[in-house]
Amino acid sequence: MEIPRMKNYPKGEYSLIQISPTIDSQELINIGVMLRDFTDNIPKIRLFDDMKKLLSRVHIDNIDSLEYGLDVLKKTVYKNNEDLIYKNFTNSIKINSPMPISITESTVEKQLEKLFYEKITLLKTFPADGRNTVNNILDKNHIISNINDFIKLKNLDNTIKIRKQMNTTLGISKLIDAIGYNQNGAPIIVSDIISPATSKIDEMYAKSLFTLNNLVDKTIKKKIFYIPTMDGIEKERLEQVEHIKAHIRGEGLIINDSKDPKEFIESIVKDLQVHTA
Repeated sequence: MEIPRMKNYPKGEYSLIQISPTIDSQELINIGVMLRDFTDNIPKIRLFDDMKKLLSRVHIDNIDSLEYGLDVLKKTVYKNNEDLIYKNFTNSIKINSPMPISITESTVEKQLEKLFYEKITLLKTFPADGRNTVNNILDKNHIISNINDFIKLKNLDNTIKIRKQMNTTLGISKLIDAIGYNQNGAPIIVSDIISPATSKIDEMYAKSLFTLNNLVDKTIKKKIFYIPTMDGIEKERLEQVEHIKAHIRGEGLIINDSKDPKEFIESIVKDLQVHTA
C-alpha cells in the first residue's frame, strides 16, 4: 500500500500588529496581521480600522494620531517598502517579529482573512460576517467602556472623569482610571481598576498602588481599588486576587468588588455627596 504524501504547501511568514491604547499602558491589543507569501514575497495587511467601533471598546489617548499611523503603515506595506522593520512602527503601533506559516488556503487573501479572524480577539466583541461572537466582558477595556456608557447615561460627566492624568510626587503625571470631583473641580475620590482576568495582575496592582500613594492633590479624601467580581476566573487567579485584597486593606485603602460597574460608579456618587456636603 502506497503511503500518501503530505501536501507541500507554499511557505510564508506573518506578523501581528498591536497597539498600545494609552501613553503609559502596559497593555497591547492585537489590531491587525501582515502576511508575506514567499512565492511572490509581496506583503499583505489586514487591519481592524473601524475607529468608531474601536472607541466603543477601547479607550485611546490620541485616536487621530493612531488613525494617521495606521494609514501610514498600510501605505508602507502596499509599497512593499524595504525599510519596513519589525519593531515599534510608532509610539503606539508595534509590528511583531515574523512567524513562519504554511499557506494552506486556496489564496493568500483567504489565508490573510483566516489569520485576521483567528488572531484579532477584539472581533469577538462584535457581530461580524455571520460568525458566532461572544461579548468578552472580562478585560479592563470593556469595564471602562461600560462605565463610560453609564456616566454618559446618567449625565455624570461633570463630576466623574475616566482615565485622566494626575500629578505625582515624582514630578510626572500618571493616568488614573476614575476620579470624582467636587463642584470646584478638586479631586475628592480616586480609583484604579484591575480586572481579575489579567495575566499581569500582581504587576498592574503594584503599579497602581505606587501611583495612588504618590498623588500630590491634598483634596483627595478616598482611594479605591475597583476589582470586580467575575465568573469564569481560574482558581489560581482568584487566590492572587485575595492576596492583593488583603494587601490593599493593609495599606488602608478601599476595595470595591461590585460585579456590576454601574454599582461602582453609584458608590462614588454617594461618597462625593458625603464629602462635598
